[in-house]
Amino acid sequence: MSAGALFLLAIALVVGLVNLGLLIALYRQRQPEPPPVQGPGDAFRRQLEHMERRLVEIGQGIERMSHLRMYDTAGNAGRSYELAHRMASRGASVEQVSLDCGLSFEEAELIVRLHRDNA
Repeated sequence: MSAGALFLLAIALVVGLVNLGLLIALYRQRQPEPPPVQGPGDAFRRQLEHMERRLVEIGQGIERMSHLRMYDTAGNAGRSYELAHRMASRGASVEQVSLDCGLSFEEAELIVRLHRDNA
């Protein structure tokens, strides 16, 4: 699986977790807080609430990590273009360059057109 596909999968996971967190928050706003129940189910409810809070924290952590990953890939853009240049010089297709280097189709097409004949 290419780096671009993994990156898209990570973004989809982050979006899914953020949506789950938002759904949990929306559910809590719509549901009135039940009165505290004393009994054997009380410990289970506290544990469930703790797990929900933890899930929201994990989702927020993943979201922060994805922002850091975007900044990291922005710093490595030069390497992607170098790899794209080498691939195009060796006859790689636009689709291969786009997927392997994480470039848009238009960027990959431009690089392939510029460098394919310069091998």
